[in-house]
Amino acid sequence: MEIKVIGSPETLPAGWDNYLSSHHCGSIFHTGAWQQVVAQSYPYSFRGLFAATADGKLTGLFPTWLVRSRLTGNRLISSPFSYICGPLADDRRIERELVKQAVDYALEQKLAYLEIKSQQQLLLLDEGFVASDKYSTFHLDITADEERIWKSLHKGIIQRSITKARKEGVSTKVADSSDCIGAFHRLNRLTCRRHGIPAQPIGFFRMVWKLMATSGMADFLFAYYDGRPIAAIVLFYFKKTATYMYGASDPHYLQYRPNHLLLWEGIRRAKQKGMRLFDLGRVSTENQGLADFKRRWGAEEITLNYYYWPARKGIGAVDRKSLKYKLSTVIFSKLPIVLTDRLTWLYKHLA
Repeated sequence: MEIKVIGSPETLPAGWDNYLSSHHCGSIFHTGAWQQVVAQSYPYSFRGLFAATADGKLTGLFPTWLVRSRLTGNRLISSPFSYICGPLADDRRIERELVKQAVDYALEQKLAYLEIKSQQQLLLLDEGFVASDKYSTFHLDITADEERIWKSLHKGIIQRSITKARKEGVSTKVADSSDCIGAFHRLNRLTCRRHGIPAQPIGFFRMVWKLMATSGMADFLFAYYDGRPIAAIVLFYFKKTATYMYGASDPHYLQYRPNHLLLWEGIRRAKQKGMRLFDLGRVSTENQGLADFKRRWGAEEITLNYYYWPARKGIGAVDRKSLKYKLSTVIFSKLPIVLTDRLTWLYKHLA
């Protein structure tokens, strides 16, 4: 077995995505398409690791990225802007070797830290890693028939909101051309400003469309009121899992409950595409309001396993209850939209 390094997503070894498809923890964020989206959108350096036998058979892989930032520090992370992308391997020995290679590189480059975002637990604590259970995701089993899934939704909040959206005349549609990106970007800018964070650059979503939506790996689903797009979500598809990745909406129309209807229609579409699991996305343990919202969809909470070496640092370790975090988000949310539009360049520092 030999560990090899790849310097570009364009040169991934043959069988990379096939290996993901056969590994129980392979995710959309490990795929070559996602690595390409990141490479085409942000100025990071790809450093993919893979293990192979002498005859070229893959036995493990680990996509990592070198992020250099004067604002947030230099670090090595497992796939920017993903929330699950840990090392995958045939056995623990190979897994350890992949991680060791990442640690050695972080030392060589004198980086501030290494961050690994994994769904499964890794055997790393004896090697100086700090574990964190700060994040969870929520999985909804959608193998049952639609009526049973509907009945599992919270009647007073989720069902009622979906019904209200329909009565108010909100409709939904899956985007069928890249013309949707401008509308999504407008809604996303409004949402990010409301939450006090920079918005992703429009080029990122153009790459998601070009490299994922056109091949059936992603959908942009919009909600309309009086012919106007008022909310949208982006869904990713890989193997039998649909992942709710991005949501955006115009705050002036939230009383019509477009986000509830979009999620429900997203679940229905995922079923139509043959998905068996609907991933409602990552939530910080500090954000109990959002966690409760996702539980009301009948979803099961799954703890994510994050690891930091040599200490818990970086954006993923920020305490959202801290005065510094609260102050910065409040200030950003009060800035004029014209000004926040000029600050999308900040997003690249948040990987």
